[in-house]
Amino acid sequence: MGVDKYKWRIGDLVLCRYDFEYLYHPTFVDDSQEMFYLGIIIDRKENQIIYFDRDIVYEVLCMDGRRRFFAKWEMVIIRKA
Repeated sequence: MGVDKYKWRIGDLVLCRYDFEYLYHPTFVDDSQEMFYLGIIIDRKENQIIYFDRDIVYEVLCMDGRRRFFAKWEMVIIRKA
């Protein structure tokens, strides 16, 4: 059996918080500790230049019904699928 290169799997419940340190924003972003999202991983994307080159980006269906994209370092596992 091979090594699983994915830290999280589709269906996992995760707590996510954007890490704006690595992104440029032309407007002010409130970086408060309360800014987080709870959701379920519905897809993963690899080698997407639009997101992060050479890394995995996870698509998360958040509890407010919106789909958001997070890098693996922006997520914490709450419960495995």
